[in-house]
This record gives sequence, C-alpha cells and structure tokens, in this order.
Amino acid sequence: EFRARYEIHLEAYCKVVRIEALTSIDMIRKQILPAGLSYTADLCHGVNEKAAVGASCKAEKALIADLSATTDGLYDACEKLSADLTGVPASPEAAAKYYHDVITVDMAAARKLADHLETLTEKSYWPFPTYYELLSSV
Repeated sequence: EFRARYEIHLEAYCKVVRIEALTSIDMIRKQILPAGLSYTADLCHGVNEKAAVGASCKAEKALIADLSATTDGLYDACEKLSADLTGVPASPEAAAKYYHDVITVDMAAARKLADHLETLTEKSYWPFPTYYELLSSV
C-alpha cells in the first residue's frame, strides 16, 4: 500500500508540474510575448518619428534594446521548456526527477525573464495586473 501511495503522489506531482508548464507556455506565447513585442514595436515607431525631426532617442533606443533582448530570451526559454516537455521519461520516478531537475528549472528561467519584461513594459500593454497593483489593492 505504501508503494501504491508513493506512485500516486509521484504521478500527481508530474501532472501538476506538466499543467503548470503548459499553462506557462500558453501565457508566454499568447499574452506576455505579444505585450512586450507590441510595446517594442510602438517604441520603434516613436523613434522613427522622433528621428525624422532630429530629436534625440537615446532613452527609447536603450529601452528597445533591453526589451528586444528580454523578449528574445523569453522566446528561447519558452521554446526550451516546450521541447523539454517532449522528453519526459516513462517511469514515474524518473519522470518526477526530470520534472524537478529540468522542467521546473526551465519554468523558473522563463519566469525570471517574464518578470523582467513586466518591469520594462508600459502598464497599458501588460495583460495582467502588475505586482504593484496586486499589492496596493489589498
């Protein structure tokens, strides 16, 4: 009975982490990256308009570079997470170890980039409440 409970917990852990990973991928692809990319595109249009009249665009260009690097990194992290989800071993013990050692690490890396992107993106573009909004609404 102990062994059966152990395997049930392993399978439950694997299922929960898999659902969280798939949800992360979906949120990144459908909401977070589009928000960052839209903001970046609008900044680029603004730079072009300012440059046309000879105005300085130093701040915008620095922000665009940071946004671009972060969105590229987040895209790569999302693709790695997606690819790593296809390599889950069949055995419950090996799968749980894989989810812990690989998938949760991939999710943490993507989360770190998404959090940084949130700090760079103007709030009207961001699809979720910001940490500040969540904390200040309490």
